[in-house]
Amino acid sequence: MMTKLTQKQIEEKRDHVVNILWSASNALRGTMDSSVFMNYILGTLTYFVLSDKLHRKIASSLGKDVKDIPFNEKDNSELSKSKNIITKLTGYWISPKNSFNSIINKIDNREIDWLQSWKEGMNEIQDNGNNTSNLKGLFSGIDVDTPNLAPTVTERQNKLSRLLKIINQIQINSTHSEDIEILGDSYEYLLGKFASGSGKKGGEFYTPKEVSQILANITTYYKPDAKDVYDFACGSGSLLLKAAKNIFVKTGKYPKIYGQELAVTTWNLARQNMLLHEIKSDKFALVNGNTIENPDYFGGIKHDIEVNNAPFNSHAVEKGVVYTTVIPNDQRWQWTGTTIPDGSLNWAFLLTGLHTLDINGIMASVMSLGVLTSGGKEGDIRKKVIANRNWIHAIIELPKNLFSNASVPACILVFRKNRKVNDKVLFVNASELETFKAGPKQVLTDKTVKEICDIVNLRKEINEVSKLIDLKEIAKNDYSLSVNKYVIKKTVYQNIDIKSLQDSFVTMKNELDKEWKEFEKMKSELVETGGEDE
Repeated sequence: MMTKLTQKQIEEKRDHVVNILWSASNALRGTMDSSVFMNYILGTLTYFVLSDKLHRKIASSLGKDVKDIPFNEKDNSELSKSKNIITKLTGYWISPKNSFNSIINKIDNREIDWLQSWKEGMNEIQDNGNNTSNLKGLFSGIDVDTPNLAPTVTERQNKLSRLLKIINQIQINSTHSEDIEILGDSYEYLLGKFASGSGKKGGEFYTPKEVSQILANITTYYKPDAKDVYDFACGSGSLLLKAAKNIFVKTGKYPKIYGQELAVTTWNLARQNMLLHEIKSDKFALVNGNTIENPDYFGGIKHDIEVNNAPFNSHAVEKGVVYTTVIPNDQRWQWTGTTIPDGSLNWAFLLTGLHTLDINGIMASVMSLGVLTSGGKEGDIRKKVIANRNWIHAIIELPKNLFSNASVPACILVFRKNRKVNDKVLFVNASELETFKAGPKQVLTDKTVKEICDIVNLRKEINEVSKLIDLKEIAKNDYSLSVNKYVIKKTVYQNIDIKSLQDSFVTMKNELDKEWKEFEKMKSELVETGGEDE
């Protein structure tokens, strides 16, 4: 049994992993964009961890110490016996000759087939003998033959071998609960580093962990024993994992995790993220696809918890993707009596989530602030959601500049379908709550995260911060959900001494008159002495 680590040891070990991963990123810097080489680093880390986990599972199944099973040699009968057992436990298999240890040994011994072993090992994990495997295409972001890595084969192999050897410096037990948490935290940390360093392009896959925690804490407060969680635009999966972990802490078991993601490389990141957090491949269902154009309803499942941060203000035609949002009878928004406007897909995403939400479920969504006040078709839809269904439970206006992928102000909308007809809507103005500066972005403090969650979960009204509003008042404001309309900050009037102000003006005027007389005098002297250019 491994000795439990102290908090200081956990932090030191996490720093050790993060520093290694960051130095690995330096090995790939050059002509390749950071949003691309991120896939190599995180994919290689995933391969390293899966190989280590398999190695330890094999040793355990054979009743031997891990040091006695080198897992870097050709297949033998003893290891082959374990294959079926271990594959059932882990959901994947890597032949010993293709293990991470074996590849490192081949690099050290200058054996030329090390790269082929790595390719074969990745294919073994991805194929798993099952074409419907949740791991299909898991490492498609790692193209070992692309000239984007380096112009020549030799240079590419040198770069990749350096990457693998740096990752191999990580000292961790991938079957130990604390080490699993450290690996998951390190993966999330690196995602955040890449997001903040890559601007909009790199930040599309990542929701700041503090915002993720707010969504997770609110949803799991209302559904602590949720059977599943879903994100229709799951990015790298951080929102799903935060909610799932909260449920695990409360119940001792993970819920089933569902998600859909449009970008293939981001979909891979999400699945790798699940595996590094010890979520086995049969416990999650993450699909690659266009949520708006071709949503996956997973057999008609209605979800207990939904958390999401869809791309802000996406258009119906952008980046070569054309959404058929003008179809009036789409089951997601048919009941609103309107179609989704081409100019913005904000409500198309929200209505997709509401369509798949269980009647007793809860959904928390990050959106741009404009979704609260926009007119036209979006305004019509918002009115129907409020007046006809009363599904909006709370609205939180967030502080500015929290997101790597957007400079526009953002908010969180919390939806519950089982609200009563006359239940009030909670408005929270968190825009001026405590944050701290981290590079170009603002970060919510732990105190602010807790404060926001407590206000929403306990339905607390706090002067100038939060207020419960009747639907009649919202109707009077033409169904605008602008937080500033309902949470009013007091105007602070400054006492002004009129006599003192008047005296100041007189003094300023006298000074100005004096300066003007001096100017006129200087001007006349210049003219009399012929001070003009000759």
